[in-house]
Amino acid sequence: MQKLQHLHGFDALDCYTENAEDLNDGSNRASKRDVILLDRVREAAIRLNPEIPSTAIEDALDKLLDRRQAMTLIAANREIYGLLRDGIPVEFDNAQGVRQQELVSLSLRQL
Repeated sequence: MQKLQHLHGFDALDCYTENAEDLNDGSNRASKRDVILLDRVREAAIRLNPEIPSTAIEDALDKLLDRRQAMTLIAANREIYGLLRDGIPVEFDNAQGVRQQELVSLSLRQL
């Protein structure tokens, strides 16, 4: 963790609470089972994709958070990794009313 923080500028969030059910841990999660910190991902998606409407970004985040219960754990992890690595496809009507397809980037590598 320290190497990621110091060498690569990552933030670290200590979400430990004495009571495992206590959600007041600074993560803004709805459940301790949530592994994606939605507020932070949303903020990054908006910052990295200023040309994509917020409704399309919300659609992309819904795809990212979609429960993959029917998939094997390996298949679900591969799918999520692909979305994080390559971007999340969305469709929306642009300012001229034309249907447009884009990828919502969640990583600087995608830009």
